Amino acid sequence: MHATNVSRQIAPPVLPSTILHRVNLVSHLREVILGEAQNTASQSVKKLVLLCAPAGYGKTTLLADFAASVPLPCCWYFLEHTDTDSVLFLRTLLDSLCVAFPQLDNTLTAVFTNQFVRDASPLSSVHRFAIDILCNAIQSKVTERFALFLCNYEQINENETLTNLINYLLTKLPPQMVLVIESRALPQIELARLITRDELFAFNSHALRFSAEEISELARLHGLTTLTANDAEQLATSFDGWIAGILLGTHLGDLRFLPASQTTGTSSHVSFLRENTAIARQRKNLFAYVAHEVFRHDHTLYRFLQPASILQQMEAEFCNALLEITEAAELLAHAEQQGLFISAYESEMQTIYVCHPVIRDLLTSHLRQQDTERFLALHRRAADLWHARLNYDQAMYHALEAGANDLAVLFILETYKQFLRQGRLDTLIHWLQALPLAVREHSPRLLLLEGTIALMRGQYLSAFPVLEKISELLTEMASHHPSAEIEHFRAEANLLRSRALYQAGDYLQAQTLCWQTLQSLPDQEVELRAEAKLRIGICANLLGDFTEGILYLQEVLHNWQHQLPLFQIADTHGVLVNAYYFTGNFVLAEHHLARALSYCEQLQDEQGKVNNLTRKGILSREQGRYEEAETDLQEALALTRSSIPARGREASVLANLGFLRLEQGMYAQALTFYEDALTLAYSSKSQHLVHSILTNMSLIHLFLGDSTSALLFLDKIEAQATGENMINYEQAERELTYGLILLYQQRYDDAYTRLVAIEKALHESGLQQELRIARLRLAACQLACGQQQAALDLLADITLWLTDHAHYSHLIQVQLQWLPELLQLVRYSPQLAHLREILALETAPQEPVSEPRVATDAIEQITRIPKLTIRAFGEPAVSLDDQLIKRWRMARAMELFFFLLDASSPESKERIITALWPEFDDNVNQTFHSTIHQLRKLLGEACIVFRTDGYSLNLPACYG
Repeated sequence: MHATNVSRQIAPPVLPSTILHRVNLVSHLREVILGEAQNTASQSVKKLVLLCAPAGYGKTTLLADFAASVPLPCCWYFLEHTDTDSVLFLRTLLDSLCVAFPQLDNTLTAVFTNQFVRDASPLSSVHRFAIDILCNAIQSKVTERFALFLCNYEQINENETLTNLINYLLTKLPPQMVLVIESRALPQIELARLITRDELFAFNSHALRFSAEEISELARLHGLTTLTANDAEQLATSFDGWIAGILLGTHLGDLRFLPASQTTGTSSHVSFLRENTAIARQRKNLFAYVAHEVFRHDHTLYRFLQPASILQQMEAEFCNALLEITEAAELLAHAEQQGLFISAYESEMQTIYVCHPVIRDLLTSHLRQQDTERFLALHRRAADLWHARLNYDQAMYHALEAGANDLAVLFILETYKQFLRQGRLDTLIHWLQALPLAVREHSPRLLLLEGTIALMRGQYLSAFPVLEKISELLTEMASHHPSAEIEHFRAEANLLRSRALYQAGDYLQAQTLCWQTLQSLPDQEVELRAEAKLRIGICANLLGDFTEGILYLQEVLHNWQHQLPLFQIADTHGVLVNAYYFTGNFVLAEHHLARALSYCEQLQDEQGKVNNLTRKGILSREQGRYEEAETDLQEALALTRSSIPARGREASVLANLGFLRLEQGMYAQALTFYEDALTLAYSSKSQHLVHSILTNMSLIHLFLGDSTSALLFLDKIEAQATGENMINYEQAERELTYGLILLYQQRYDDAYTRLVAIEKALHESGLQQELRIARLRLAACQLACGQQQAALDLLADITLWLTDHAHYSHLIQVQLQWLPELLQLVRYSPQLAHLREILALETAPQEPVSEPRVATDAIEQITRIPKLTIRAFGEPAVSLDDQLIKRWRMARAMELFFFLLDASSPESKERIITALWPEFDDNVNQTFHSTIHQLRKLLGEACIVFRTDGYSLNLPACYG
């Protein structure tokens, strides 16, 4: 449909050779669009120009006259009611701009084509992204000022999605571009800001009305010399300057003066003639003129055009089929040649005719009044004919005009799967809302579709009420006529509910519902059974039961691989990547990743490609291949920003880039990535992604020394109950982070209690990585509490595990970097030689001493010596002890020492120690981390800050 109509919608109107040039109005347009001031007090150029008046006031003609009179590129877009679908709107808008600026084609066509394959992103973000790309391209590639004309804007005025899009476009409009909107009704866009900034100029019907002088001039141009000044004044008053009414109802009617609008027409339910009471009184006279004067000598043409005018566009073959005649081609050509409200354009080897909307409305309205039964029958027949041609947009229009709800439902059911994959959610919503409420709420299929659309938009809260309606309806239907079809609908509804529960983070309930559904599904229900098993596998993985998860996912592939759609097979391979990654089987993970990427290439599925590139980046990071991970994730990020269907995955990619920076110790960059990801995750209502981001932002704040904020981030996470003694991945991440914060705060008793509980829960789950992380942190807690042997026992268990799971060595290395005291124990303990070998850690020359003598003495001196003396007798005075100044200098030296010692080679450490701290003995290097522990115990959590480039010691104000 888009390819058929686009050339007509973006072509400029052709002016007739004889035209009344409205010099004053054109001058106003030149002033506000080009900035051609007529005097020094002239207004500046505007961002938005409105021409708002009922049909027939010469708006399009005025714009065409202006365009022909200025050396200014003008882009045209004649809107249709079907353009309320944002997909079609954006593509046509780009096509219009490319007519004047072909250089935009190379930059944007691929983006605006690929974006409509599949779309699972929140829509508001999608629209803003498309406009951003467009405006950036214009800013960089178009150097001259130009105008974009959006004509017949009333066709989309009620569409909230496109209204928001136009509002956003106006905020991003490049300075060389001016937007001109021509509409019968006042656009429902935000005008207040434009008005206050003096960026808006508007022509209303009063400004556009033809004056008596202009009517006289028009008559003279057409050779009518008998029209007096008094006659012209009466015409101007009677028709309120409405030139279409004047032309239609008087001998001035050289109808070619107003070229037929490029629109396909207006709905017979909405027209200027019905909205304006004063003009409605003239309706009868106007119609009488059209019927009895214009067609006085051609009744055959009139009898043809009246029923044919129900069509938004007329083709000879289609008209013959609709009216059961054979001469439609001759009649249409004759009407166009005579200028009888018909315009023609060529499209795909055939001629398409369009009736002027005012005349079309007159003819169709009279047909409805004169013969309602025939009016409805013609629309129904037109719907059937368009349906046979698979033109569902036109078929649906006529079905709704005919009130043929049965046909409308049929068309929805035939197209919804394809439209869902193409991302045409707007069209489906428009069709559903056009149906009577009683029809929608008594159709399980339509209710299921409504729920599916809500979930595709991430609106799971909106889906639950719909699911309740479905349940009630199916129960009622089953009580009267139980059938296999009802049970099929019930299974679909249960799977849809499981998706909603999954989006809400209730994985256990979602999985249980799928199990129940699977038990009731017959073997021949392949797609539903595959969907149920896929969902069970996904939830099992998230709940930590990877053995069960992998089993169900593999069953989908082995049982039905050749019976399922390719996109479902690709999704299954992708989920298996996650499952094998969590179990540490990177070889199988990479195998399924290659299969998933291959299917995405076949399907041209850019959203799926982003998902799998992200998985590829994670696998590389987990194995310590940071450069490969960076390449994969940056490629995924670029794809999300160049393809609207993939836009919804941007939050996930940013979050993974954040974790990459977190592992690398680049905390500031990690925080930026996470903040951007969190905003997108909240807008898309992706709860599990929000939880993951909050957890890792908590870690960043902890490592930057702000444990208070770290706890606040964790408190934002709403933990979902999974059942007695069970813990899912999200809960594990939250609890492990909480335990680490308690360790850093030196709340060792609290940390121990929490970590023991986590370790026990994880031991009963399949989350093996998280179990080892818990044991590492528990070992760090034991070490801090002086229980070194208990710590060594836990590390021995990890050593044994790594012997069989060496691919997890990078994970343990990263975790030990976050537990420096424990890392030192690993480096020095003879019992952990095998662990050092697995982790490729160097052995330190000597064991750490139990107490760092000099450092401990220094700290004790700080605590023993009085710091402040306050005298309040007589003249108040505060004295700073001399010794405190020395101790402060010593602390500052310690700060520099820690930084240099950590960053230096072994050879240079001795020189640094000798130069900075002569009183430290040669064994100070071995007491380094014990000293940190002592300082933290003395000064509190806020005093020692771990940084990527070393350590810093920040003493509270009382020490300075």
